[in-house]
Amino acid sequence: TVYLNGTDINGVTMGQTTQTDVFGNYVFDGLNPGTYTVRINPPTGYEITTPNACGDTMDSDANQIDGTTNAISLTAGQCYLDLDIGITIICDNITDPGEICCDQTLCAPGNVPDLLTSVAPASGGSGAIEYLWMMSTQAGPFNQATWTIIPGATGLTYQPGALYETTYFARCARREGCTNFLETTIVSITVEEGFGAIINGPEMVCVGETVTFSATEFGPGVIYSWNFGPLASPSTANTSSVNVTWNSITSPTITLTVTNASAGCTSTNQMAIAVTDSPIFCGPGIINMVANVNNNGTVGLNWTATDLHEDITMVVQRSEDGVNFTDLQAMSIHNNSTYNFVDVAPMRGQNAYRVMLTDELQQVMYSEIAMVEIASSRDLFFLYPNPFTNELTISVDEEVTGQVQVEVFNAQGQMAKSLQLQGGNYGEQLDMANMPSGIYYVHFQFGAQGKRVVKIIKE
Repeated sequence: TVYLNGTDINGVTMGQTTQTDVFGNYVFDGLNPGTYTVRINPPTGYEITTPNACGDTMDSDANQIDGTTNAISLTAGQCYLDLDIGITIICDNITDPGEICCDQTLCAPGNVPDLLTSVAPASGGSGAIEYLWMMSTQAGPFNQATWTIIPGATGLTYQPGALYETTYFARCARREGCTNFLETTIVSITVEEGFGAIINGPEMVCVGETVTFSATEFGPGVIYSWNFGPLASPSTANTSSVNVTWNSITSPTITLTVTNASAGCTSTNQMAIAVTDSPIFCGPGIINMVANVNNNGTVGLNWTATDLHEDITMVVQRSEDGVNFTDLQAMSIHNNSTYNFVDVAPMRGQNAYRVMLTDELQQVMYSEIAMVEIASSRDLFFLYPNPFTNELTISVDEEVTGQVQVEVFNAQGQMAKSLQLQGGNYGEQLDMANMPSGIYYVHFQFGAQGKRVVKIIKE
């Protein structure tokens, strides 16, 4: 119930009541201009919230002593829709979080501990009690930064699942409407090491491929029990090492149970794998990746890729350091196994190329890296290919104006070739077939002071 009190402009004392709707909305309509207050009496167990705490649109406007708002002066025609009153459950919190039991020791990973029981419930305060359980794999005092709330664990007791490492548990409690939880003392479940179901094997398997899964061996008297799922051959086994084949696409979970009867200890472990026919993992991949510098200064790439389907994406990538690659071109998948690409604007210096394949599961594979180098000196002169066999192509950047004197010297300092080029000449071919293999130095003289030297190798 909401109460309105006040005096209108005619001096008439007003007093009205109304009920909120299910959403807490209320209205006093048809009032004369005047000055009015609004008040509520909180239900039992509730109190007025702190006033003016969250801004005009979300705050509570009533004082916490008697639930009355400040006086509002209402003018003719005015509609005042921002007089709010908030209530909250009175917090009478617990004073004792209770007690849980008990510390346990598991002989190996993969075992399920006993139920964590309640020795005593939380007590103190009033109202409904809320419980939650938390866990951590780090020893020491309770610390919210290292503890995790267990979803759905809201009762007096808790049954953990299989544990694979030493784990710590605590039960927290508070009264409804309160903010702070109090936690019990910590219960520890110690998982002993040295014996356990340890699965060794691939996480990705190709359809029709025979692969080996093995367990860590613990000597005579230990029993091994495998379950590879109904689509595997074999589907079950009882040896420490098993050769397994799947003939269809599937995502099985392998279960291994290892039992040491003499020690009275059993350990269970699981491993999820994927069986696929994706050419990313199961095909020959990309082979014969070759990069060559063409006579016109472009770089031609050739490679072979078979058994690809339309869900595969193929992208040519380039790098200047062989580590950090960027995409150059997406290629269309076709029935022909041979692919070609031309880099019309290779970088000056080293160029590393590879091809990236990605399947519909976003699994990625890369080709081998093919390298070429377009020699340059301060980005003004380009010589390719380098190394070369018979012919060397020389390009002079258009930034170089006028004539350029080009002289080729062998490692002994003897001049082997001499010619003149014009700036902006991007394809002068130099016949070097009759010259012996070895290291040469190409000298470029341009302008009054300009001089560059580029090292080349003849194979």
